[in-house]
Amino acid sequence: AAGGPLPVLRPAAVPALRILSDAPLRHPALVGYLSSRGIVPSVAAAFCREVRYEVNGRAFFAVGFRNDAEGWELRSERFKGGSSPKHIIDNRSDTVIAFEGFMDFLAYLSLKHPERLRIDAAVLNSVVNLPKAIPFLSRHPVIHAFFDNDEAGRKTTADLIRLCPRSEVIDQRYFYSGHKDVNDYLIARIKGHAEKLPATKNISETKAVQALRNNLQALKAETAEIEPPRRKGVKI
Repeated sequence: AAGGPLPVLRPAAVPALRILSDAPLRHPALVGYLSSRGIVPSVAAAFCREVRYEVNGRAFFAVGFRNDAEGWELRSERFKGGSSPKHIIDNRSDTVIAFEGFMDFLAYLSLKHPERLRIDAAVLNSVVNLPKAIPFLSRHPVIHAFFDNDEAGRKTTADLIRLCPRSEVIDQRYFYSGHKDVNDYLIARIKGHAEKLPATKNISETKAVQALRNNLQALKAETAEIEPPRRKGVKI
């Protein structure tokens, strides 16, 4: 009726996502998805699982990255979702690397491959989780921030500096400027090197890219650019 109260508009209910199972990564679609993002297979195998989940009675599968709440961040070519708590890797180091999402974390490890991670790491899975990660991050004298090259990444870096006044926060975004994030940087480097390879009739571009991805020696120079500087007494 005219003059009556306006109806309350509520967002559509989000269907509950139920995890069915997890297993080692094997499905070609998921392996291919990670390969398209430049992730080294051994890195993916170490940190990811093949997760099957259900939404509204329909079963799906995705790459799963476990978070600190025993839930999962899920990614595939067609899906991005999860419960979004942070993920912490504590190697008892005085240096920590911090990422906005797990794909950037995997990209960093792929650039460093075959070196193993010896320092601590924090994957926020969402910038809104920064306050939850501060108790862990602030105990480190040195924090390397690998956030996105956008306004949210700029603000998160500034907040990190403000919330960790006793730590040296190093903004690493400079080293992948011109790219949205670390993963985009990795993909661009792989593509750039693939375009420089001599064309042959017997090797397709896809095989050339795969060969390069499996042996990232050609990316050593670029890897050094975003590698945290070595500090006395700290193995990175």
